[in-house]
Amino acid sequence: MSLKSWNGEKLNISDFVDNWVKQMGYPVVEVYRIDDNTVELTQKRFKLDHLTPEKAKYRNALYWYKWDVPIFYEINGKPQTMTWLHEAIRLPLNTSDTILINTESLGYYRINYDEEGWATIARQLKNDHK
Repeated sequence: MSLKSWNGEKLNISDFVDNWVKQMGYPVVEVYRIDDNTVELTQKRFKLDHLTPEKAKYRNALYWYKWDVPIFYEINGKPQTMTWLHEAIRLPLNTSDTILINTESLGYYRINYDEEGWATIARQLKNDHK
């Protein structure tokens, strides 16, 4: 059985590795609630100061600071099947559910939730931190 890429085709290890090693930095995956039943994951290059424009010499026309990101996640503490983030993906999620991305730190990326997502995580930690 071969591992599938984000587009459903057999994963080309060389292509996968290239967009991680031939560009500077790593991604931050952003999680936003779209509606009562859906969250959207997007990515951008992690920078300490995200308001500073990219210097021309660091712009990367080949990959544009996009990675093929394996998304490992849990909903209400239950591991879900790994999925790929290439540009943006939407996942089903009820408002009563809690989603946590990269809980086992298997992926090399940071996570940022929207305000509602952080509040949900804080409530969960306060009520049951296990």
